Amino acid sequence: MESFTYSHFPADVSSVHVALFTNVSNSAQLKQRLISAASMLGLEGEEERAVVNFAFIDARLVRFLVHLQTAIYQAILAHLQGALRTRTDIASTLLSTAQKVALQISDAIRRYGVSETTKYLILVRIGDPEDATVEKQMTNIVEGDLSSLSSLQDIADWGLIRKARLLDLFSSSSPTPSSSRRLLARKYSTPTPEGSKTRDRAAVGVFTPKAAGLFVATGLALFAYFKYEKERLHEQRQKQLEDQQVGRPNVGGPLNLLTHQGKPFTEQDLVGHWSLVYFGFTNCPDICPEELDKMSAAVEKLDKEYGEVVQPIFISVDPARDSQSQIARYVADFHPRLLGLYGDYAATKAACKSYRVYFSTPPDAKATDDYLVDHSIFFYFMDPNGKFVDAFGKVTTEEDVIARVKKEITSWKDRTGKIV
Repeated sequence: MESFTYSHFPADVSSVHVALFTNVSNSAQLKQRLISAASMLGLEGEEERAVVNFAFIDARLVRFLVHLQTAIYQAILAHLQGALRTRTDIASTLLSTAQKVALQISDAIRRYGVSETTKYLILVRIGDPEDATVEKQMTNIVEGDLSSLSSLQDIADWGLIRKARLLDLFSSSSPTPSSSRRLLARKYSTPTPEGSKTRDRAAVGVFTPKAAGLFVATGLALFAYFKYEKERLHEQRQKQLEDQQVGRPNVGGPLNLLTHQGKPFTEQDLVGHWSLVYFGFTNCPDICPEELDKMSAAVEKLDKEYGEVVQPIFISVDPARDSQSQIARYVADFHPRLLGLYGDYAATKAACKSYRVYFSTPPDAKATDDYLVDHSIFFYFMDPNGKFVDAFGKVTTEEDVIARVKKEITSWKDRTGKIV
């Protein structure tokens, strides 16, 4: 078991105890015990819930310790603020422990925790830093091997991680009830009496010659306005086409990196195909996987229509920890053609400068250091000449990406007679 302390938090949530169990043999019985604890009444129920009052997390959903620590930190913040303000995969499960709401246990199981076949299990307790009995409480209820958290990377399953992220997204969205919509009605509105036969002339209106003239004049004015707007937009479009040919934003440039297969990669390797380029890091808890999922899904659909003309590329901004083997494992989880690139700090900084990418990796960081990297959240669309076309941010949908790429491929084909 490992413990973490956040000294700037209140004492009752400043200490976190985490244990990883492997080869769990009583998962089915444990699940039933937790479900029963959630519905027990009286003193017996309170005592049983106190015994099992942990967050139970399938360890296959946590790839790195830093992911778990980030989720714990966010869960405590959410508890202190009185609301969950994150979609980190396991934060909502941890929140139930931070709030010590025992009745949320069954929901935590259903979404993330113990199934009948769970073999790898993480237990988390947020609470008193002086409690020396936590480990014994954990081993009393879980039958398995207490293991080091450093083995998380070997246990993680990206298929389950993606599934959990989608489940969290769908479960957090619900339609607005009709009763809520009714509250939007203006309270100062006065309804017309049902028995009234008085005709409201202001509401119905009278089409007089004066009104007809005004109607025609307004129509002519609108016609002239829309004609002007159409011409203006046409001129603007022509200017955009000229700009695409003459001058583009100064994004892209020299690259001196290595692929996840150990081969040299320069900016010349972008020539001859369309490219989607994303800068991130393999320890990223959620944003990078979401963006790479989106990019990979778009490429998969474009492949079906055009063949393999769009190359997806991932460039690491964490040279201290993202080794060749680490990146090779990472990109394989997203798309079979996703190309991983990496370099030393100087090469990484030069690549980021070329693409106007911000990143916060410390220059002297070591592979054993525990840190998160802040970085720009865009992936870049490059043409077959290796020139910048567009950038897609987090709010851009998969459909937006596909539409933009298809539009550019069509324009390219009109000019060159080829799609690449």
